[in-house]
Amino acid sequence: MESILSKEIRSLKKKTWIPVTEDGDGEIFESKFSGIPLLTEGESWPHCKYCGKPMMFFLQINLDVIPEELKAEWNMREGILQMFYCTEEEASGSENKNGENMLIRILDNSGKPSADIKIPEGLTLFPPKKIIEWKESFDYPIFNELEYLGIKPRIDTDADITIEMLEECGFDDYDPEDIKEGALDEGEHYDIVWEVLNEIIKRPLSGEKLGGWPLWVQEVNYPTCPVCGNKMRFLLQIDSNKTLPYVFGDYGCGHITQCSEHNSVLAFTWEGC
Repeated sequence: MESILSKEIRSLKKKTWIPVTEDGDGEIFESKFSGIPLLTEGESWPHCKYCGKPMMFFLQINLDVIPEELKAEWNMREGILQMFYCTEEEASGSENKNGENMLIRILDNSGKPSADIKIPEGLTLFPPKKIIEWKESFDYPIFNELEYLGIKPRIDTDADITIEMLEECGFDDYDPEDIKEGALDEGEHYDIVWEVLNEIIKRPLSGEKLGGWPLWVQEVNYPTCPVCGNKMRFLLQIDSNKTLPYVFGDYGCGHITQCSEHNSVLAFTWEGC
């Protein structure tokens, strides 16, 4: 069904990678959700600067072993991407509390790790899941991101459109030849593209993924770099109640972003329904 989308929309297709996990903690340098994180020698467990309590360890990704295409695209070939986030109700709202309720960083993995990592008293970690591989898939931007990019939701009237395609989109009253001759108005183009992206190929993907296009629950919301003011790029998606048993607000979806010019500048934001 992708072939029915306009060439401009099809040009936005990106690869994305889905984490394949198995229960249990990995080694200290390995990619994982929850478990025991890498901490540097002498470093204590990160605490929330907003409420003062120890933060939950969500994940770490060893950038040495992400897909080669992403290493080249992001110009990142080493380090450990980590996310700690405060799950206390007073600190975990959609506002990022000026970053005080989270720690998003790329840790140098060439240094000496802490030999004695202690989980803070009273903090119960999520069940750990080790990432054993990244499964390649594909992504398209969500419908409102097309508008954000200035792209009209149109189909390719020069494509080999079949009656079966139109039936699947709910436009079985139309003849493919009539469509080639301009029978559709702008609203009908809109409806078909909506149906293809949201109901048939179901893109962008929900759940956890590396690269691709973010699934915005509400509005397109790329943070800007506080250093240079540039729009930050999407790295990783963390969804509610998927790999980890945690819900962001009203089943929101979160995204880690990074400045392409200042790789140490990272952010995490989420939107709920």
